[in-house]
Amino acid sequence: MREKVELVLVGAAAVAVFSGAGFLPQSLPAGTLALTAAGLLLGQGLARDLWLKYVAREGQACDLRHGVAFCAESAIGLGGIAVGALLLAGAAGGTIALTPLRWAALVLGVGLLGFALKDVVFDLRARRLRIAKNHRLYG
Repeated sequence: MREKVELVLVGAAAVAVFSGAGFLPQSLPAGTLALTAAGLLLGQGLARDLWLKYVAREGQACDLRHGVAFCAESAIGLGGIAVGALLLAGAAGGTIALTPLRWAALVLGVGLLGFALKDVVFDLRARRLRIAKNHRLYG
């Protein structure tokens, strides 16, 4: 049920952004857009983690005895922050025009990516991906 609610919220967020896009910039530098997308992805993961920890009271600590692991969602979000910062620092990438439909597509795309990656964990020592349902990397 929680997963269905998350998907509905992702769709609702995209509709809300489409409706309120008149208040959003009509163009952004590529670096700023990458930072925005990364922030959305990390924010979605944070909201899910807080829900699991404090409201649903579910989730399990990842078993780190077999290796060093981290969430794929967080890794991609942090990678997006690095790319956005590099683009901004180098004044590269140009400016991207953003229509209401593009804003909504950004929110929907990032939300669906976050949903797809929510249970994926990178295990560095084993050099593989694994699925850890409702995982969290803290105690």
